[in-house]
Amino acid sequence: FPIEEWKLVSADARDLCRKMLEKKPKVRLSAQQALAHSWFKDPNKVSPYGNVEGLSVSIFEGLKQYQAYNKLKRAVLQLITRELSEFHIQELRKKFMALDREGNGLLTPEELAQGMSHVGYEMSTEELKQVVAALDPQSQRVGYKEFIAALIERRVKIDRQQLWVCFKKFDTNNSGRISYEDVKIKLNAGITESEWQEITEACSTKSGQGQALPEIDFEEFCALMEHTDG
Repeated sequence: FPIEEWKLVSADARDLCRKMLEKKPKVRLSAQQALAHSWFKDPNKVSPYGNVEGLSVSIFEGLKQYQAYNKLKRAVLQLITRELSEFHIQELRKKFMALDREGNGLLTPEELAQGMSHVGYEMSTEELKQVVAALDPQSQRVGYKEFIAALIERRVKIDRQQLWVCFKKFDTNNSGRISYEDVKIKLNAGITESEWQEITEACSTKSGQGQALPEIDFEEFCALMEHTDG
């Protein structure tokens, strides 16, 4: 390391950089090993992980509202989140890290409960289970991308162009409408016919009326995203 540029950098920090820049993949630190390095464990250095002072009630209100959304709306929010820049999500990233006491990129129900307790937000154990299940039904732990998707509406105004891009990802045959089969293929979590019926009844005005499994057009798709109750 050039002395002039690195003279103010600690020995621990230089060691971490050296190990992360190792050319041999087998020797180079993994992300998990890097986070376990002594530089991150310095008790005199303020860590962004577990710093709950920046938390607020609105975070947990947003997570609870997301849980009430239908599967299609959740999927759309996740698609939109993937296209956003770091600038749009940096504040939410700080909130996630504040809850992530372990710094492992996943939020446990216990970490969420601790955050809620800190801001005085009350949620029953059963409600918390439902919130976590909505964010990740398989692992029962909340990942970074899911957390951002659940709260992005509170940070970014979603416009019609963004919705159109998402709509086209479902409308793979360019019919101008989204069918049950289109959505079923795209959703990893799956969706039942009864769930699709409920979604289309909430937003449908004309498309697919009389069909066993109705379809929705772009205007109805936009109306779906405007519904705050899912």
